[in-house]
Amino acid sequence: MRIWGLSIGELISLLVFVGTVGGFVIKFSIISPLTSMVKDSNKSIDNLNVTIQELREDMKESKADRGAIHTKIDKNQADTEREIALLKKEDKTIWKHIAEMKGEQK
Repeated sequence: MRIWGLSIGELISLLVFVGTVGGFVIKFSIISPLTSMVKDSNKSIDNLNVTIQELREDMKESKADRGAIHTKIDKNQADTEREIALLKKEDKTIWKHIAEMKGEQK
């Protein structure tokens, strides 16, 4: 029996050959680029993870720096408040002394 001028064995061989060529074409034209795209996206994701980790470390350092700054500000504020209290006390003493001197002059 012949189909398109080919015997059944030749037709099966031709179909297997066409299927094999089609399989290679599909693999190398569609699947390989997709595979490389997935690998590239995995590299990008890994780079993003590294960047996120670095940013988290920077944030921890920044948080520690801010804590040190807040401590320094609180200390400076306490020192300033002590100085203001001393100045007020000295001011009262000076005015008291002035009032006593005016009282002695009269």
